[in-house]
Amino acid sequence: MLSEERSSSEVNWSVGRYVEPEEIQKAFGLEGAMPPRVGVGFCQPNPHSLKFAGAVAGLLMPLLCVLFMFFEVVGQHPHVASLDVTMPPVPGPYEAAPPVRSTPFTVDHGPTTLRVDLQTNAQNQYVGVDAALVNQTSGETQHFFVDTGYYTGYDGERWSEGSQSTRVYVDRVTPGPYVLELAPLWETHPQPGGPTTLTPPSATLNVFCHERSPVSFCGAFLLLLLPFAWTAMRRGQFEAKRKENSNL
Repeated sequence: MLSEERSSSEVNWSVGRYVEPEEIQKAFGLEGAMPPRVGVGFCQPNPHSLKFAGAVAGLLMPLLCVLFMFFEVVGQHPHVASLDVTMPPVPGPYEAAPPVRSTPFTVDHGPTTLRVDLQTNAQNQYVGVDAALVNQTSGETQHFFVDTGYYTGYDGERWSEGSQSTRVYVDRVTPGPYVLELAPLWETHPQPGGPTTLTPPSATLNVFCHERSPVSFCGAFLLLLLPFAWTAMRRGQFEAKRKENSNL
C-alpha cells in the first residue's frame, strides 16, 4: 500500500504491506491466540483468485463443446420409427378408438435417449398423444406425453401462435426391441377471423435414437461455469468489505 500524509509544511509517503496475524505472533514471540480479524484491511490480499477457476472453465468448456459437436451434431441418430397417427373421429378423449401401434423397432445400445417428433396440420386445433414405449422382451413400459397446438385468426391484423410441430425426449432407454402404443386426442378451438376446421387433424410421429436434448448441453455448460461464478461473487464480496474500511 502506498499512502500519502500531507501537512502545511511537508508531504510524507509510506509503503505498507499487509502482515498475517501468525507472522506478527512469530515475530514478537507472542503466546496464546491472536485477536480475531475485524473486517478487511486496506491492502489485505484477496484470497479468492479467479485464475484457477478461470483456467478450469477455459479448459473444460471448449472440451464440452467438442464432445457436443462429436456426439450430437456429427454423431449418428438413426431414424428408428415413423407412423401416421389416426385421430379419433370426434374431439376429446375417445376411449372407443383402438390404440395406434407402431411397427417394432430396435434400440441397438444404451441406456440412451430417444427424440420423438410430432408433426401435425392443426388449424386452430390442439393435438395430444399419450404414448407408451414398451420393451417387447422385458415388458417394461415408459410413458410420455407429447402435444402441440396452432391457432390463427384476424383481429384488426392477422395473428398466430403455437406450432404445428413439437418434440420431446425419452431418456434411460435400455437396448432391446420396442413398440410404441399411442392414444391420441384432439380439440378444436375456432378463432375470430380464422379457419374453422371440424375434421380431425392429421399427425405423424417420428422417433430418432441416440439424440439428447440441447437442454442437457446448456445444463452442463452452466455447471462448469458455476465454480467461476461462485469465486467471482466471493471475490466481489471481499472487495466490498475492503471499501467499508477505506477512507478514500
